[in-house]
Amino acid sequence: MEKMHRQGDLLFVQIAGTKLEGIETTDVTDGVLARGESTGHAHRIAPEDLRAGKAKAYVMDDMMEMEEPRRLVIEAYEQVRVLHEEHKPIVLERGTYEVRRQREATPTEIRYVAD
Repeated sequence: MEKMHRQGDLLFVQIAGTKLEGIETTDVTDGVLARGESTGHAHRIAPEDLRAGKAKAYVMDDMMEMEEPRRLVIEAYEQVRVLHEEHKPIVLERGTYEVRRQREATPTEIRYVAD
């Protein structure tokens, strides 16, 4: 069973690392996973965890040209914290996680949740 964590409009889904073998990626060196549309606040890997080499985040290169959805992945080599100014921190255990933006349905459309 997949492990999942939620922080605001982001869902973190643990995936098997083998799905990523041989796929080219671009590193997200600042650890920012997503910025809020209205506040500018950011979901980010805790800077001290990033500096300590506990995790890395990257975007799948085949998705770089798309605004949404872009496939964002975190590799946690040990426990890592994800922070946001308006949400409680979450702790990701060792593993590989796909980061997904939540969507909501209205009678006329399906859209990404604004944070």
